[in-house]
Amino acid sequence: MWGFVRDISRRKEAEKALKVEELKYKILFESSNDAILLMKDDYCIDCNTKTWEMFGRTKKQMIGQKPFMFSPRLQSDGSDSNQAATDKIQAAMNGNFQFFEWRYYHSEGTFFDAEVSLNCIEFEGEHLLQCIIRDITARKQFEEEARKKSKDLEDVNAALRVLLKQREKDREELEELVLQNVRELILPYIDKLKRHKLD
Repeated sequence: MWGFVRDISRRKEAEKALKVEELKYKILFESSNDAILLMKDDYCIDCNTKTWEMFGRTKKQMIGQKPFMFSPRLQSDGSDSNQAATDKIQAAMNGNFQFFEWRYYHSEGTFFDAEVSLNCIEFEGEHLLQCIIRDITARKQFEEEARKKSKDLEDVNAALRVLLKQREKDREELEELVLQNVRELILPYIDKLKRHKLD
């Protein structure tokens, strides 16, 4: 009888430990600042809360969808979204970790830029894709602003170089003009003075 009680106690402890582990992973999954999707083939079968927020859709609207369906027809680099996504998904399913930038759109139609990682995982004997999406729109905007400011500074520097060159040219012309005036107006007068010494 004591063996039976011990077995039940061990089983209950194992169940409790399993529930704690499940809760820990659920908290990690749901509290992430990145969208996390679990995909079978190229369809979303589960996703965290951040996914709905990022895409502006409900979980029900996300499940069963292909995430690249929320993309423009062409990506920023000009590639066809459907074909590029298919290629990347296939590469990930073949065991090649994928990390790339992608453009999606929110439910209201505005675009956002993202970093995407695709990783093939095995779960209960099935090969699934773990897809992590990080919104990098703010970073891209900052980079674009920095690029524009850098370009503006380059333009200002180029203009300053032109002005300094012109100023140097003007200075040289002024010096030449002063020397010419000295040669034409003052030196002859000095020569005259030297020839006619004052008594």
